[in-house]
Amino acid sequence: MKFVLDFTQRTVRLHGGVKVSMLIPKQQCNSITAAMDTISGIRYFIANGSGFTYLSQMFSLCKTLGKNEFICLPLSYVFHEAYDKEFPNERRVSRITLSNYCTTQLDIRDRLTAMKTSVYRETVVTRSGEVSGRDTSSWKRRRRVTAKQHSGTLFISANKDLFQDMELSCERLAEYGNHTEENQYPPHCHYDMEENTSKSPGFRLIYFHYEDKNEEEYRTI
Repeated sequence: MKFVLDFTQRTVRLHGGVKVSMLIPKQQCNSITAAMDTISGIRYFIANGSGFTYLSQMFSLCKTLGKNEFICLPLSYVFHEAYDKEFPNERRVSRITLSNYCTTQLDIRDRLTAMKTSVYRETVVTRSGEVSGRDTSSWKRRRRVTAKQHSGTLFISANKDLFQDMELSCERLAEYGNHTEENQYPPHCHYDMEENTSKSPGFRLIYFHYEDKNEEEYRTI
């Protein structure tokens, strides 16, 4: 499935004059959140069908990120009150960053600095992609993703093979649509078994949906 998305591209200069570009989607999905269970330490992406369709596109674009580029996803979860009440032991984050370690070797400190540094160039760019629907061999998924949480941000770094696998997982979860009956036994996918590096415990993709007549799942910035 092909798609086209607009991003605000903010370029900053770090130490040594290194140029770093943040890509922030113009259209953001409000039915996605990410959290960490404060008891088990497990990290989650939580979304419904609409949210996982959106995430599949983000992961797909990560396969083609250029040098020193990363995607920054601000999170504004439309169901936050119901979710926080039902899962009081989980600490939600306010944003996610996605980077391809084959083209960007920025550590967490550099990415945090980039998000706080004054922008010297800001433009709107269009990126196109295609959700491939191809499975990734198991050996290509081993030790390929790092997930760390710091200062209210979840930092995800992986390579093309792992992002391709995650985009397909999101597409499969998106097929459940937006239905609360799936919540009793939530469909999910693991990236905290063989996929994660020794530097992090990885994360899980979990389907969950709340009914809200006033929900606005997308917003444009």
